[in-house]
Amino acid sequence: MSDRNRNVGLPNTNQEEISTPSIKIGKKESISFFQRILDIFSGTGREERVKNRLLKEIRKNLGQLKLKFYLSKKDQVLPAFGFFFYDIYRYSQNFARFFDIKNHNNSIKILLFDALLNNKQKQIKSKLERSGVEELIRGQSDPQKAILEVKSLLNEFVKSFDQELVRKINATYNQIVDLSNIINYDWFFLLHKFDSNISEGNFNYKPNFEILEGKYVLDDIIAINDYIETLNLSGDWKYITEYISMVSEDKGLNDIFKKMINNLKIIKKDGYLTKMVQLITKDPYFRPKDFQSKSRIVQDYIHEYQSEIQNLIRDAVKSINQEKINKLLMDIFQTTAIVRMKQYNQKLEDNLLSRGVQSHFKYIAPINYLKAFLLDIGKGEIKSRIDLLIIKGAWDTNSHSSEYSAMLEGFTKLSDKIIEFDNRCSEDDAWGRDLRRLMVATKHDNRAKIMLVKLVDKIDAAANQLLHEGISQFVKAGNLIKNILEDNNLKNPKMIINIHKIKWEFSKDLKTDMLEIYKKLANMVVLLKNYVKPMEVKENSDKEKGE
Repeated sequence: MSDRNRNVGLPNTNQEEISTPSIKIGKKESISFFQRILDIFSGTGREERVKNRLLKEIRKNLGQLKLKFYLSKKDQVLPAFGFFFYDIYRYSQNFARFFDIKNHNNSIKILLFDALLNNKQKQIKSKLERSGVEELIRGQSDPQKAILEVKSLLNEFVKSFDQELVRKINATYNQIVDLSNIINYDWFFLLHKFDSNISEGNFNYKPNFEILEGKYVLDDIIAINDYIETLNLSGDWKYITEYISMVSEDKGLNDIFKKMINNLKIIKKDGYLTKMVQLITKDPYFRPKDFQSKSRIVQDYIHEYQSEIQNLIRDAVKSINQEKINKLLMDIFQTTAIVRMKQYNQKLEDNLLSRGVQSHFKYIAPINYLKAFLLDIGKGEIKSRIDLLIIKGAWDTNSHSSEYSAMLEGFTKLSDKIIEFDNRCSEDDAWGRDLRRLMVATKHDNRAKIMLVKLVDKIDAAANQLLHEGISQFVKAGNLIKNILEDNNLKNPKMIINIHKIKWEFSKDLKTDMLEIYKKLANMVVLLKNYVKPMEVKENSDKEKGE
């Protein structure tokens, strides 16, 4: 119980109510005389008299009111009090979940915004749903153009929140918060004190409320009074009823809500509960606390919504890119599950994450794809077919055939580089040993984390260089395969003079095989470019052209 209630249960010190034998009257008068002298100097008596007079006025005023909830002479809270708030309890249960700020604050905010937005705002918002954003981005050949369109819609939505709408949303939310204190109050705990047989949520039971001493329900009365006095019951409930209508299909809920508000107005009108507390605590100066919510939720909502849409854009682009990558993988390898690296792999990445290192290996997936292509396709179907053409072809010049030999040699050298790179990440080699040592040291040495991040960047830079080499080689290889296709289309071939007479030792014809190889090379270039910056690729290509 709070300090303001600490006088509850103290012995009655009113001299008029004490029965004293007549033989002691002289002594009593003597004490009273000296007490009055002390009171003159201390002012104590005057304060007590003022306090008692105020309590008497409160008692009289309470007795004249229509409500009969409290018998002040006996400090008894009457059954009528229980029945009154039993109705509030019944009303509240119908929409308690819609005002459960404690457990569903974010959901309530979202529902409130949806309820108070105008039709144009709702139309814009519907376009900014996940499905709408994905559809917009998928529908554009240029993703960046689609992203700008989404951002334009977002800006239009944000600018539509004028001062009046902001005021309306904030005010309605604060009404919901203030109402939640009453609607979601623990009424069962209070009413169970009046009738121990009552069960929670069972409104078929007819309560049999008993009289209770004021001190047993004082804390409840104080809390309920604070919450009721906080409510502006004479305010406009228009947007609250709109909110209720939107969140529930029960058309009768607004009528129940109005009944509850009318009951609260009755109890608040004459400050009945405040007077009860003043009399129970014998504190005429007691005043209720103000718990009025003054939140401003619109700015936070807009900020969170902007972040949400930005995440949607990022996820949509990521999802679309992954779908494109999966399609490329299927076209090239006929599978999306491709793992070739033994050391530079997801396990190494997981070890980094477990150490709390923010940096991560960026090129695990594309390096696996590159190695798989070189081993499975470069040294497989490409080498076998090019070898056949080199051996059996009547080339116009040795330099032309040498280009194709160099292409195959380039595949082999790059494959060896990737294997060497992977081995260096092993715990038995330089990078792997350093990675292991620094990962262990991060537990107690912050500098080790910095060094570890630098090492990760160094390893990734090497992986990045390998990817650039791969892209460069596949572009050149694609052009070489294209030359074979063009030569094969000529009636009189110029590069491989006897190309039409070469016996093709494979299941498909030369043109079909070369066309498939060309497509796979082109797809590999597109695939790898998804993981490296276009500018880096361009600079690398320009450099090679210069060489």
